[in-house]
Amino acid sequence: MATSPSGPERVREGKDHEVKARAGSNKVSGVLKAVSNVNDIIGPALLKENIDVKDQAKIDEFMNKLDGTDNKSKLGANAILGVSMAVAKAAAAEKVRYCRCE
Repeated sequence: MATSPSGPERVREGKDHEVKARAGSNKVSGVLKAVSNVNDIIGPALLKENIDVKDQAKIDEFMNKLDGTDNKSKLGANAILGVSMAVAKAAAAEKVRYCRCE
């Protein structure tokens, strides 16, 4: 994995691969940058868009458009993936709630 103190960290080598959100040269600041992107940008934008939590493809497409880069370097692949996984978990929980038989 290649790292750069002033720029994003590549998830995998190569120009076409996703990059993690990074704010500095240490992992803590990278995590804080990803959390900030989720709290300040992705979360409010998703709430405003009001997409059904069960429409995973639409949510992922929206986040990719929100990022606007081919390699997810604006918001960070780690932030986008984290939100995508949280949405999938929320959708599964909602489905379980409606499928319970008594």
